[in-house]
Amino acid sequence: MLRKIDERSNIIKRLAGTKFGGHPSQLLTIYKATIRSITDYDAPIYGNGTKHQDNSLQSKSDGLLRLILGLTKTTPSNIVSTLSCEPPLIIRREHLIQRQTLRECITESPSYSIWSKDWKILKFKYDDDHRKKVNPTFSCYIEQNKFMSSVEKLKLNSFKNEIFDIITTIHDDIGRKENASTVAMKTHALSYINQIPSERTQIYTDASKIGDKCGYGFYCNNNKYTISIKLNNYASICTAELLAINHALKHAKENSLDRAVILTDSLSSCQGLISQSKLPYVSETIHEILELLSHTRSTIVWIPSHVGIN
Repeated sequence: MLRKIDERSNIIKRLAGTKFGGHPSQLLTIYKATIRSITDYDAPIYGNGTKHQDNSLQSKSDGLLRLILGLTKTTPSNIVSTLSCEPPLIIRREHLIQRQTLRECITESPSYSIWSKDWKILKFKYDDDHRKKVNPTFSCYIEQNKFMSSVEKLKLNSFKNEIFDIITTIHDDIGRKENASTVAMKTHALSYINQIPSERTQIYTDASKIGDKCGYGFYCNNNKYTISIKLNNYASICTAELLAINHALKHAKENSLDRAVILTDSLSSCQGLISQSKLPYVSETIHEILELLSHTRSTIVWIPSHVGIN
């Protein structure tokens, strides 16, 4: 890796200069493409390197950044890092390893299966010396096991080839909500609601967030069923809206309410479901919503909020 950096650094040395050469912003772009790409790609490999090797890499990186910014050789590394907006390599490496470890966990990759198994068996046998010898991503999993184990897993999207009935036409007709009148939004929404066949159950969902407290609820016009659920503190409003839709679809399935119409005022949830339904991996909540939509043949419709629809 050091040899590759030496070879590629000649490009920057040719282009840099205080009285000639490229602008520092352009040279920084070249640095990221030629030098940082090497350290990023090899981060999980050299994570177990010695302190001397880490210092050698950082020294070469700082030398190039000084050359790019026109600084003297005695400029401290922390000043170089601040002026170039480039974090020290060891910090960036830890970030990349954590991101890779998190990716392995949420997709439940074969590596994650091995890690979780080894962790349960050997968690009392790993000391600091042993951790330095294992794979850096596994070491990261060991050190942050509680967080990595609790993070929501992604599931293989088995419905990406299906077409779901998620309708946002009211938004397409009226445009941005802040630019449309309340009367126009209410008229469009009521017009669509009145066209829903009477045999199709309507379920209205909503969520709210006040401070750090969050919750959701829904109302079913078929059996006059109403429920409200309080969520854990600091849950996002988008999460609450998706959970409300998920709960409403479960209610429709449990009560054999085929082809129900879920009416929500969360445009971001509808757009998120449309875009993520085509992804290879989705969160467990999204996957469950897509599965329920497929089984119940339900429809999700966006309607504007706070326009006087009762």
